[in-house]
Amino acid sequence: MGFAALVTVNVTFAYLTDLFVLPEYQGLGLGGWLLDCGDELLSPLPHLRWVMLRTAMEKSKQSYERGLGMGVLESGDIRQGPVMMGKKGKAGQS
Repeated sequence: MGFAALVTVNVTFAYLTDLFVLPEYQGLGLGGWLLDCGDELLSPLPHLRWVMLRTAMEKSKQSYERGLGMGVLESGDIRQGPVMMGKKGKAGQS
């Protein structure tokens, strides 16, 4: 159906390397559920500074903005290629 891969040492940094849903399961909320699971894992980490990912799809960019509260880190146009997205963790906000 789908999977997500999140690389972290559960301390200061996390990188979402993959989030994929098979075409026949898209539109059923599985991708959003996977984002919720990742956020549930990362939100309580007190020393987390950054969560980052790279995407090249406008639809994915919008999902990460809504689901994880991420924003584009580099100025650039998503239509011209992948963008880095990120969000500060608890420790990065102080």
